[in-house]
Amino acid sequence: MSPFTSCNAEFRMHSHAENMKLQESASTSGIRDWVATLRDFAIVIAFQTILRATLMMRRWNY
Repeated sequence: MSPFTSCNAEFRMHSHAENMKLQESASTSGIRDWVATLRDFAIVIAFQTILRATLMMRRWNY
């Protein structure tokens, strides 16, 4: 049996166009990470605002 017949398909060579697509997707993942971080930050700020408003209303006997 030839060693080349049992090669894993993941290790085949990609064409230049496929490599460019991989690079473009990698660059957009950085933007997605930034947006996810911003989303998480907004969730924390909203939670803190709700918590502090609840505590203030409790102090004012609402």
